Amino acid sequence: MSYSVFYCVSDKGNMIPLLEKSLKSLSKFIDKEHIQVCFTPPYKDTYPNLKALANLVYRENTTEPFKANKNAKGRYAEKFQFTKVETPKCIYLDHDTIINKDISELLADPFDVAFRAAGTFHRYYDLAKWYQYFNLKGKNPIPMPNSGLILFQNHTHQKIEPGLYEALLDPDMVEGYNGWQNRDQIALALACSELEIKWLTADEHCYRWRNEVPLRHEPYVIHGEFNPKIIKENIITTLRSIAQVIA
Repeated sequence: MSYSVFYCVSDKGNMIPLLEKSLKSLSKFIDKEHIQVCFTPPYKDTYPNLKALANLVYRENTTEPFKANKNAKGRYAEKFQFTKVETPKCIYLDHDTIINKDISELLADPFDVAFRAAGTFHRYYDLAKWYQYFNLKGKNPIPMPNSGLILFQNHTHQKIEPGLYEALLDPDMVEGYNGWQNRDQIALALACSELEIKWLTADEHCYRWRNEVPLRHEPYVIHGEFNPKIIKENIITTLRSIAQVIA
């Protein structure tokens, strides 16, 4: 088996119902033998509905919880459990994704890692501080990736394990505006900055919270929930830009 599709979840909130929806959509294209779900605490002993769709593994936490922003705290870096996947190619998916096409097709091009730039990057991080942080670490500055869909080839997910955890624990990690600090995604950017990267587009990884779905014809992956607040902010920003041009 040359590739695996990997999720990492806990039994908290609505993660399990959303995961089941994601797995059902994925199973239309990918056989169960390729699909692995990793549970970290808290979890139950058995999940019969999920077991029918994926291979389930249970592991202890390897990271501490952190605040990604003032409203969200959790063990977001537990997704780094993907470093334990043994196949040379690995596709990581967040639990809140819907799969519309065969995502193994996205492994056809040559690259080490593929992901899409995070939608929060330019909105919540000072670019000057971002570039300065990467330069201090001796790394090539790249945009912050969104980690909801990550594709690895050439055993890259295993090779970057030391760099991921070293970056995650950095006490001097760059911070964004108003308490934003997506430590898992910043660590991913640092660990992958020198690799051969393929940057995905909305045709491959579509952000539902940015209302991109109606603009795209069957993207490979639809990620997240619709967020009318962000749509309103985008409209206001666009109108302000138009007003400046007219003035």
